[in-house]
Amino acid sequence: MDLDEVVDASHVDVSEADYYTNQPADGSSTHRKISKLVTITTPLREFRTHEELVMTVAVFPDKRRMVTGSDDKTIRLWDLKTGVMSKKMQGHSKGVWTLAVSPDGQLIASGDDSGTVKVSIM
Repeated sequence: MDLDEVVDASHVDVSEADYYTNQPADGSSTHRKISKLVTITTPLREFRTHEELVMTVAVFPDKRRMVTGSDDKTIRLWDLKTGVMSKKMQGHSKGVWTLAVSPDGQLIASGDDSGTVKVSIM
């Protein structure tokens, strides 16, 4: 397995799904698809430069980049193929606990332990 396969699968392999039928009291029935998740246990790369715990990770829609947020109050942008950190962003007064990347990959929203949310343009 190479890095592109792991990035495309977002570290999770979704195998064939099972179906079950839900029959509410009104007599109707619905079919739902249940996926079996198989985790990958062998890491292909480690990303180390944060000075404190990494609290949140988000992969960009292009699956080529990743952003991490840490208790060290920074956000770091990574190239997933090379493992190189391409940008270090500062500005939070507390640890960064949550991240989201816009569907077009142009914005990163980050939230910290103080309740502050910041939006960065890539």
